[in-house]
Amino acid sequence: MSTIVRFVKPEHEEILRDYLSDDGVSLIFGQEAQKHFADHDIEDGDEVEDYNFGGDADILVERVSTKEHHLAMHVAGDEE
Repeated sequence: MSTIVRFVKPEHEEILRDYLSDDGVSLIFGQEAQKHFADHDIEDGDEVEDYNFGGDADILVERVSTKEHHLAMHVAGDEE
């Protein structure tokens, strides 16, 4: 497996930290999809119980903010 490194622009950092502040986040894009959830009484920030991401999440995202993070240590050759 591999990963693609994307540097977060300072002006986007607070927004992304807000959206990705919890484990197991599903981001709902587009008005049609958002309306579907609202029609089923799901509001922004609600937790959907007993959901397993269909077995595998669509994408994997890691939040790397220190040089002690596993990825940072990996690229430095310092991983255990």
